[in-house]
Amino acid sequence: MARFPLRTRSRIIVLFAAVLLLAAVALVASFWSFRQIEDTTNDRKHNYLVIEYAENLLSALLDAETGQRGYLLTGNETFLTPYVAVHNEINGHLEKLRQVDASEAARKHLDALVPLVLAKLAEMAQVIAMRRASGALDGLFCPP
Repeated sequence: MARFPLRTRSRIIVLFAAVLLLAAVALVASFWSFRQIEDTTNDRKHNYLVIEYAENLLSALLDAETGQRGYLLTGNETFLTPYVAVHNEINGHLEKLRQVDASEAARKHLDALVPLVLAKLAEMAQVIAMRRASGALDGLFCPP
């Protein structure tokens, strides 16, 4: 059995240590990269959920306003069906947005948005009540 000289053995040990160190760094970097990818994926899923809830809120407000406009133009209560259907859902949409996003910046935006949404709902209800009370335009757009 041939023995390597001391100098050659030292080089082999250093080379072996370097290979082990390189493998350890590659392993740690791989785990770190996978963790970053997982965190990014979770952030994207969260953002998608926030966008989906915000779009649901916007769609509900649009449906309510569309129903209100149809009623105002025609005096036909049937047009209020979408308004009534989504009017009660809007608070649920706001609550979902509040629950899904806990960041301080998002909460400030939502706190600013809520009074505006509630004011819009109150304005729509007031205009509908005024239209019901007046009845002046009934038959103008939709003859009997």
